[in-house]
Formats: sequence, C-alpha cells, structure tokens
Amino acid sequence: MENNFLKLLNDILGEYSDVKISAITGIERTRINRIRNGKFKIELHELQKIISLFYVDSATARRLYDAYLYDKLGPDKYRSRQIAKEFLAGLRFDNNTPNFLNTDININININNEFDETKELTTINSLTAVRNAKIMVLLKAQSNGEKIRIISAPNDNFLISELFTITSAKPELEIDHIYSLASAEQLPSPLTYYISAAKATYPIFMLNTNYKAYYNTSGYSTNELMPFHIITGEYSMSISADSSAAVLSKNNDVVKLHSKIFDDRVKQSASFIKHIETTEMYLQHYCSIIERSQPKPINLFYSLDYEPCVLSFLTQNELELCMRSMKGNDELLEVSSQFVNSFFGLFIGNRQISFFTKKGLRSFLETGKIEEVPESIGLIVPHERRLEIIKIVLEKIKNPTGKKIFFMLNENEFDPPLGLRFLGGGYKSDHLFVISNDKDGSRSILSLSNPETVSVIFDFMESLPESNMVYPKEETAAYIEKLLSEYNKS
Repeated sequence: MENNFLKLLNDILGEYSDVKISAITGIERTRINRIRNGKFKIELHELQKIISLFYVDSATARRLYDAYLYDKLGPDKYRSRQIAKEFLAGLRFDNNTPNFLNTDININININNEFDETKELTTINSLTAVRNAKIMVLLKAQSNGEKIRIISAPNDNFLISELFTITSAKPELEIDHIYSLASAEQLPSPLTYYISAAKATYPIFMLNTNYKAYYNTSGYSTNELMPFHIITGEYSMSISADSSAAVLSKNNDVVKLHSKIFDDRVKQSASFIKHIETTEMYLQHYCSIIERSQPKPINLFYSLDYEPCVLSFLTQNELELCMRSMKGNDELLEVSSQFVNSFFGLFIGNRQISFFTKKGLRSFLETGKIEEVPESIGLIVPHERRLEIIKIVLEKIKNPTGKKIFFMLNENEFDPPLGLRFLGGGYKSDHLFVISNDKDGSRSILSLSNPETVSVIFDFMESLPESNMVYPKEETAAYIEKLLSEYNKS
C-alpha cells in the first residue's frame, strides 16, 4: 500500500486557508501549516476533529484513517495489524460454517478407481493424484473410525478443507495434527505464517474436541524428500514438500513404525491451541498464565473483553462472597479462590488498557452478568453496584489518567465475536481465549498459546488506541451518559 495520507488530507481541506482551518478546528495555524506540508505528524484527535468538522463521508474517512495508520506504524506493523484484525473478526462459528475457511474446494472423484488397493506400496506422481490419495486415506479412516495422525504445513488449505469435511460428518473422530513450521530460512512472512495455522485450526477445534493441534519449531526444508505425512490404522502416506509426489504404504509394520515415530514427535511439540473443558480447568489455566508473567514486571497490559473489564472493579470480598454461595463443589471453590488471589495480584500496581464493546456494556447493565464468568460460579452484580462501576468507567474515559484506561470499540470498524478475550503485556505468557456456549449449556474454551501468533495479536492491541476502531472519548462518554440515564430511570 502506497502511503497517500497527505494527498487525501489536503484534498479534504481543499482551498481553505490555514487561518480558516484553525478557526474551524481550534488547531494552531502554524501546526496546521506544518502538518499540511509533511513537516509535523498529525495526532489522532486532530484528525478526528477534521473528519467531524469537515463532514467527511465514511468511505473517505476510512481511507484517511488507513493512510494515517500506515504512516504512523510503518508498512510491516500496518500489515500485521490488518492480518490480526481479519483473524480476530473471523473467530466466529455461525450455522456450523467457519466464515474464514476456504471451503469452495469440491472435488468429486471415484476414489476406488484411482489406486490398486491390492498393492502394499504405491508411488504417486502428480498434484491431482496426491490430492485424491489424501481424500481416499482420510475418508477410509473416517468410515472405519480410525485415529488420524497428520504432519502438514499450516498453509495446506486443501488438506484443512478435507479435515473439516470429515470432521463435520464424524465430530468424535480422533485426530492428532502437528503443524511443521518452516525452518527460519524457508519461512515466508512471519506475520501471516502463524496466523494461517491458527485460522486453519480453529474451525476444526470448534467441531471436534478430539482434535489436537501441535506445532513443531524444528522446521522442515523444501530440500527434504517427504516432510509431510498422513497415518491412519490402514495407511501411511508420505508427501513431498510441494505435494507433487507421495508414497502410499499399506504394510502393517510400516504403519506401526510411522505411528510410533509420530507419537514421539508429538512429545517434542507444543500445543497450538488448548481445549479447556470445565470451569475448574479454565480458572487453573488462567492462574498459570498470570503466575508465569509475574517474575517479570508487567507494568502495562492490554485486555479485550465483552464488557469493560468489570472484574477488576469488584472487591476481593465481593468475589469471595459470591464463591461462598457455591455449594457442593469444593474443587471449584478451591480453584476459584486461587483465581481471585492471582487475579488481584495481576491488577494491583499494574497499568491496564481495556477495550470493550457497546453490546457488552449494555448487557452488563441489564443483567449484572459478566460474560467471561461461567454461570456455575453464580456471579451477578447487583443493580446499584453495576451503575456505580460504570460511573467509574465513565469518569476514567473522561479523564484518561491513572492505572486504568478504557476504550469502546467501534463495531462498524471492528466487531469482535462475543467470546473473544485477550490478556497480555507483550510477553510469551500472553493468551487469546475464545469462549463459546455449547448446546448442552457447558463452555468450550480455546486458549491460543503459540507465542508467535499471540505477538501479532498484541501488536494489534497496541495500535487500537490510535485507530478508528475505537470511538473518540467524547463520543464514548456521551453514549455511556445516555445509557446510565436510561438505567437510572429503570
């Protein structure tokens, strides 16, 4: 993207003199002159004034904001931010179809006529034949209910699409999948590479709790003969780096040996995404993240929540009182107590920049529930306490100083899914959570723990305050005042 910010800005300002623009916006005349000539960088609040007071249409305003960010962040960070935004906004799962996965691949083949099933060893020498063999091996494993072991690159969209298809038909299928990350010298853009693996993994995870995704950083090279593999109960398939050649074996000894080698490789790999099945596991996992970050001073961390990080305003006594209301679940009570202690240890003494949504703010005022907290814990904030907390948030938005700073997300520019949570300060312990309500009323919580992927998300969080993806503080304050007025009357 070529930066044309100054041209866009001067087109909007047109023939207006610096004196006239200063009178309209309140920005000093000399500063306006230097901004228009490229000698000074414009500040976000100045740009927002110009867009508002010169009645800039939404399409032009978006182009102007994009050009402003490109100029401010530089090409690499700007691209990273765009990739992260697309990824986060896509973490939805509506109508059982992931909206970011390319599922247009629809290959109808008669697999029974493609390969001689009486042969123990088959060599395959074309892209089409390799694809067909992948389909055959996966479909047979699905039909027989066999465990599937896979080593692949994160950008093998064809394989991921087929995995999603067979998982849709049989969600309980056991799949262990190692993403073999390219060696450093082979690595494409790190900004896209890890995100592509996360995008590929997420939809299958949402369908199948028996799908386990790992990553191996030892890397593969395009010079390797057969770096990728699919192993089932019946077949072992070794595939070239460019997927143009493969060897398919039905030999039982070969299948067993390759299964053992794969299982050893799993032990050397790290979880890409963790599936957290219970409230206790979630709280334990959250505590471990907080504790891992404690040896280093955090000082400043970012959080993305549905409502405006309400938990940090509740007192320890309030949370403990809520926990004492839990009966008959000593394990949950013990873990919850540990969570409260770790949570308050994180928030005390550290600065926090919190992003929240309009929908989350309204939901909290209406129900007193905190979306992140499972209903089994029984936390409902009383009406008067809700109003009190949101009034504190309002005051901090009007006067953004101190340890807590709040921004309301502009849903027209960035509308995160309901269950998306981020907590981090630019450390390896940063985590991205996706929380969904299952059909039986329980929670599915996915924790994205690959540090390279989460670092791209952190860069995105860092850039949010200087973007059009958050409302200006005046607009945010006006909205909250109006909302409080409504609920004060109720």
